[in-house]
Amino acid sequence: FVLTVSVFTLTIAIALWLGDLTGKTYYGFLMVSMFYGLIGTIVFFRGAIIKTSVNNTIIRQILD
Repeated sequence: FVLTVSVFTLTIAIALWLGDLTGKTYYGFLMVSMFYGLIGTIVFFRGAIIKTSVNNTIIRQILD
């Protein structure tokens, strides 16, 4: 719960900071949402590859 609230607060802070840099608050929120959309798209299409590599790394660490 604490991690979720921390990430949420950090996201808002970054969006406000980017909005301050660009001069329009909504630009900051737009940029942050586009970043999360890009990350979500990558995970959606490459999720199996990411999951396999993480699983293999964990198994190697356990067996060594």
